[in-house]
Amino acid sequence: MQHPAPYRPFKHALQWTRFAALLMLLLWASNASGQTYPAQVNVNIQPPYSPYLTDFLVQGQERMLVTINFLDLSEPSWDAKIRLRIEGNGLQLVTSAPFYQPLTLTPGPNVVGPEVLVPLIDFSKMDVQGTNKNDLVNAGRLPEGTYQFCVEVVDAGREVPLALPGCFTATLIQNNPPQLTTPECGATISASGGQSV
Repeated sequence: MQHPAPYRPFKHALQWTRFAALLMLLLWASNASGQTYPAQVNVNIQPPYSPYLTDFLVQGQERMLVTINFLDLSEPSWDAKIRLRIEGNGLQLVTSAPFYQPLTLTPGPNVVGPEVLVPLIDFSKMDVQGTNKNDLVNAGRLPEGTYQFCVEVVDAGREVPLALPGCFTATLIQNNPPQLTTPECGATISASGGQSV
């Protein structure tokens, strides 16, 4: 004859506790969905990565490309401001609030032109941590190293973010100028039979 299993109140309480914890986790996860923003920012910097930031925005040869995709199709336009944040190599530089650049976004992709970006890379218009601001302004360049460049878009009136920052990481290197390898210094060059075409 089999005896019925003994009643174990602790076992049932443990199962209910696990069930309640799982239920609470699921409810929390369903409420923890991320905030949606009305815009997306994309930043791309094409090589070579010079420590002179002005090299990124030479007229007609711009290598820093910023696109803001405004996703709110119900708004004909939106007044915004953009700022630049640079971090790396022990430094942090952020565009000072009075120098955020105004921008009007329209639905779809908005390419940010050099006229908006050039003031953002001026060290004298940035809050600087990690080094003396005057040293950066006088040198006109960042120290060599790896940096993250982030463009942030905020509402023009309330200065709340309209998008997550668009970031790009680059290692800045000052390349040496090209040097001739031949002829060697002081070597004589003999005339040869001309060039044939």
